[in-house]
Amino acid sequence: MEDKELLSRIQRAGVRNKQDSEKILAFMKFEEINNNDDEIDYWIEEVIDGWKDERPDEYTPAKYMNFRSDNFLILTEDEANYYTENKAEKSIHSRSARFLSNYIPFLDKEVIEIIQKSQYANKAVRSLLNVEDNLQNAIFYSIEEEGRAYYLCWNHEKEYIEEVGRNTYYIYQQD
Repeated sequence: MEDKELLSRIQRAGVRNKQDSEKILAFMKFEEINNNDDEIDYWIEEVIDGWKDERPDEYTPAKYMNFRSDNFLILTEDEANYYTENKAEKSIHSRSARFLSNYIPFLDKEVIEIIQKSQYANKAVRSLLNVEDNLQNAIFYSIEEEGRAYYLCWNHEKEYIEEVGRNTYYIYQQD
């Protein structure tokens, strides 16, 4: 069955937002859900039931997929970049002192390690990175080094890509 027909069925099942419909279809492709006519409506309902419109934490998009007891993020390129940058900034203090010393050159690694043990480590490290306008560089190179999946997946650290029409969706398993 072609994407256009599947999107139509997803929308008839109650998903009115085009991008949500495409994300659900991308997830169905990712899961390799059988698309024969006898079972497709059942699977569409199962997947739609897993489409959550809530935030499990402050760093997760408002919509995510819960399917077979696992949580998945299904994001556009812009969404993936936004949430990755957000999480990278919130955890920049946990990067190695060696990594951080590249962006805080006026402090020894030993001093950075002491700061990292502080209750206010994230705020302190971010402030120090801002002294020489290096926060954005540190975030960029942290993401470049680790990859988006490092920040958006908890155990799997793999980014899956699915195409729906002309749009690309990125899927991250979180459980």
